[in-house]
Formats: sequence, C-alpha cells, structure tokens
Amino acid sequence: MDSMQILTGAQNVDGAFHNATFITAHNFHQHRSTPGGLHSLLDPISDASHTRDLNKSPPNSACSPGTRVGVVDKIISWAKEPTVPENHIFVLYGYAGCGKSAISQKVSESLQADDKLGGSFFFVRNSGDRSATSRFVTTLASQLASKSYWMHRYIKAAVDAEPSLLANSTSLKEQLDRLVYKPFHDATWWRFTTWWRFTPWVTWCTVPFVIVIDGLDECEDKKGVEDFIDSMLAYFKTNPSTLLRFFITTRVEQHIHSRLQADEVHLEDLATHGSRNDIILFMQDSFSLAAKRDRVIKAYIQQHGEWPVQADTDALVDHIDGSFIFASGLSKYILGPSDDHLTPMQRLPLTLTMNPGLDGLYSQTLARSQHLPYFFDIISAIALLEDPLPISSLAILLGLKDHEITHVLVDLQAIIQLPDDDKPITLCHTSLRDFLTTKTRSQCFFAPPQFQIRLAYLCFSLQIKQGQSATEINLPALNYAIKYGHVHWGRYWEERNGDFNLEEAQGATEAPESQRKIFLALGFFQSLVGTPALRTSIREFMTLNWPLCLATAVDLDPSISMKISVGCPLQKATKLLELPTDTHRIVFSLSADLFGTLTSNVESAARSIQAKIGPYNCTLSNIGPSQTIPPREVSCPAFSPMGFILSFIS
Repeated sequence: MDSMQILTGAQNVDGAFHNATFITAHNFHQHRSTPGGLHSLLDPISDASHTRDLNKSPPNSACSPGTRVGVVDKIISWAKEPTVPENHIFVLYGYAGCGKSAISQKVSESLQADDKLGGSFFFVRNSGDRSATSRFVTTLASQLASKSYWMHRYIKAAVDAEPSLLANSTSLKEQLDRLVYKPFHDATWWRFTTWWRFTPWVTWCTVPFVIVIDGLDECEDKKGVEDFIDSMLAYFKTNPSTLLRFFITTRVEQHIHSRLQADEVHLEDLATHGSRNDIILFMQDSFSLAAKRDRVIKAYIQQHGEWPVQADTDALVDHIDGSFIFASGLSKYILGPSDDHLTPMQRLPLTLTMNPGLDGLYSQTLARSQHLPYFFDIISAIALLEDPLPISSLAILLGLKDHEITHVLVDLQAIIQLPDDDKPITLCHTSLRDFLTTKTRSQCFFAPPQFQIRLAYLCFSLQIKQGQSATEINLPALNYAIKYGHVHWGRYWEERNGDFNLEEAQGATEAPESQRKIFLALGFFQSLVGTPALRTSIREFMTLNWPLCLATAVDLDPSISMKISVGCPLQKATKLLELPTDTHRIVFSLSADLFGTLTSNVESAARSIQAKIGPYNCTLSNIGPSQTIPPREVSCPAFSPMGFILSFIS
C-alpha cells in the first residue's frame, strides 16, 4: 500500500498522530470494496445521478453553451463559499419546463469537475425507484462512499453494525442520519483539530461538498419528501458549521414549499432570471446546426438567403414565452424527421398557431401518429405504466410486434424519447403524462382510467402465457406483470368513485368470457385478502361478485382448473401486498342482507366447481366472521371455494 508520513517534525502535535500512515487520494481506489462489497449492499440506482445517459434516462436536459450563465454562476459561488454560509440549502424553484433540470445537470457537472460534488439524485415521476424514496438514501450513500476512504469506512461500519439500516422498514430519517449525515460528520471532524493543516491531502475535508437533488416534486412519496426536508433542516440546525450543503430544484408544491420556509434555506425563483436571451441563443444554435446537416434547409438558404429571418425568430421566441421545454419541443417539431411531407420552412409558421404552452405542442405532435394502428393502446400504456418498459417488453405486454410500437413512436420523438437499444421508453418531460391523464386538456388523446383494468388483465394474461409457453421468457415484461398487475387493478377500482360496473371491467379485455371471469374472481378475492383498507362500497361489491364470477367461469369452461394452476405466478404478486398481521383471520363486515346474498352466491359457486373440478378437502378456518355478521352456523362441506382460492393465491 502506498503511504505517506505526515506531521514529521511538526510542533505541538498530539503524539498519537505522529508518524501516522494515511491513505492518499490517488491510491484510494485500491482500498474500496470490491463489486461484492459495500456498493452491492447499498444497491444504488444506477441511472439516478448526473452521470446517467441522458438519451436513455430522463430528464434529457442540458444547458446549451452560453445559456443560464447568471443563475449557474450564482449557485456555484454559493456552493464554493469557503466560510460557513447563512443558508446550507439552496432551493431553485419554477414552473414545469423552465429549465430546472438542465441547471441541475450543469451544476452537478461543474461541481464534479472541481471535486466538490458529494452526490446527485434526479427524481422522475412514474419511473419506479426514481419516483420514490425507497433507494434514495442508499444511492446517495454509495456516491458519498466513493469520494473518500473515510466516508467509505464510516458508511461500511454503520452497515456492518446494523444491516437492518438497508431494509425498507427503516425510516428515511434513520437512514439519512446513519448513512449520510453521521458518516460525513465523522469523516470531517478532524478539521477542527490543530494538526489537520499539516496534511497535504486534506482538500476533501476542508472544502464544502454539495449534494444535488433535482425534481423533488417528482417524488411520488409525499411523506418521504416531508421526512427528508425535516431531517435535513434538523441536521443543519444542530450542525451549523458542517461542510455539507444541498442544492435542490422543485416546482412550487404545498407539501414542499411550506416546509422550506426556514433560516437554513435560500429560496430562488428561476423566473427572476430572464430567459429570453438564453432561448434566442438556444434557437439560433439549433437552426444553425440544422442548416449544416439538413440538405433541404441548406438548399433553401442558398436560394432564398437567411432562414429563419429575424422577424420569424422574434415571433417564435415571443410564442415560447420563457419555457425551455416548449422551446426544445418546438425545435424538434420544426427540425426533426417526420412523414408529414412538410419541410422545416413549412412547419415553422405552423408552430406559431399552436396554443401557447405545452398542450398545443403535445396535441400537434400526437396527431402525427393518431391514424396508425394501436396508437391509443400504446400511448395510453406509456401514460399509465408504473415503470417505463423497453419497446420489446411493452410489445410483449400489449401483444404487439416491436415494429408496430416503433411505427407509432418514431414521429413523436419531439415529446417521447425512443431508445436506440433495449432501454425504457421515456417521456421528454413528465408534464406529458399530466396532459394525457387530464381529459379537459388532452381531449381525444386522453388515457382513461378504464385502461387501468386492461393493463391489469394484460399482466394477468401475460403470466398465464409465459407459464404455458416453451419459448424464452421476456423477464422485464414478466417482472412488470408480477410487480404491478395488482397496482393497475387497484387504481381502476379506486377511481370508480362508487360507480362499479362489472360489464365495463369485463369489456376492457378481449379474452374468452371464462378467462375474463376468472380474472375478475381472482382480482376481487386478492383485493379482499390483501387490501384490508378497501372502502366499504368496494369491499361489498367484490365480496358479492367474486363467487359469481368464479362459478360462471367454471360453467363456461370445465378446463378452468388447468388455467388456474398455470396462473401460479399470481402468488408472487400477492406476496407483494401488505397482508393483514393476523393471517389466520380475515374479517368481512357485512349486513344481514348482504350476508344472505353472499351465502347464495358461494353455494352456487360451490355447486359449479364441485361438479366440474371435483372435491377438495379443506375447512373455513381461515375465514372468521365479524361481530356484524348474523350469528349462525355456516355449514362446511368437503369442498370450500374460499379455501380453494386461498390454496393457489396465498
């Protein structure tokens, strides 16, 4: 191990440190854990930092050369201030599409170049772990551990001493305290001693380090966001001299902004930094680059002179009105490839007639592919998926071919990122999802709540197909089906608001009626068993209808037992649910009339199943009546439909 002697000949130095051996920065990499060590234990999200591939992992935002100089310089000056700042937290806020993520990217890259970046995390809505706090702290801890031997050492010691710190059951505050704040404090404590100044490698521990958090409003775990802010403020209040700082970008959201009104926080409104000149520069660069590459534009300029003329540029910038995401989208719309048979010169005046803001851009762009087969299914799926999927996996889920999805998306690249390889399809900006799920804005492009039940059925169907198929399994698609099928199911029923329509739920699928009925029966019962917080109206509806659906399915198709047994991957999805603590007692609270109806339905289901499938020995010991159920003896035949269902979903 390379080492260095420090404090040699120094005066007034504690003897314990004299001739001590320290690991230098240039050989620190030799002492980091192997891939099977701390990094693997922390299991960070690989594409959540500023080093991600912007073309594959959103947000795809970067400052054009010469733009956003003023606001970036202000942030960097705050970050590099060697004295203890008045505010340890710098919050840049603004509306959707005003360029916050591009600034975060630039700030992260600048701090990284100066070795002052502690870590970065870019939240993105509807992107699995990147839209939650479950792996937020461990991802930051992994980045911090790579910055210095001592950070690595203290984080690893915390994990070794208490492995449960990495469990989802550990509070966010506890994870932040033990994996970020305390290791950082312990790694920098000695800067307050008298001997640190004699070490030639102390830069890391004597300059501010900044953690960049982009899109805090994109995190869907509101309680986790509140806990993060509260924990951060508490840490800086008790450690005012710490070198740690946070740079955060966010939209103005009540649960965030109300907590950030504190002495430790500097709030900066991005709207106060004029963006008109920056947008002019961005558009000029975009048109100039296109003129060098596009032969049509080049030929037009040779014959007609400058394009676009200054008046068109001014009109376009006025129409953009300060929105960088709108500017980027319009640039792609005008200059990007398309089969609309229009030249960029013809498209430019069309953009001036679009409704100001993003809605007009979204409508105009989506209309390019609206006439194509499967457009509605593809766009609705992209809008409602809980986690983005690659083209191949989305095709498997929807029962389409890869080229059919590519055909729809290829002309939508102004607003949807079409990956070159097997990476997830992502949105250029999350406001597109808001647009697609708001009927008053999207109109004919609206992704209706009814599509949630279709996605739930497609997940159910995919598990059965993969169980029956001898071909290679598409793991991303199957994993999605197992993990999120019940989530889509739940979202559909949550949004019904008391209007429960069995025919509508069945109509969302195109399968044989027997398979639709068994899908509903399984879904109803799984919800009753695994979701104890169901609204009373939903619980009663599901309780009464699951045995009828099961009986109808068996009557229609005597071989349904074979299909049920093939559908065993459902049990994996069931295990993801938060089951009641007392798994031996599942309580249904029903009125006397409803209980009588349920009894009749169960008896009907039992007769159908018993006649078609045969006896099955079990008891009703798992079903315990609540006090509101009329006290009566419930006969327990040799076959129990409830026990039957429990046998293959629990």
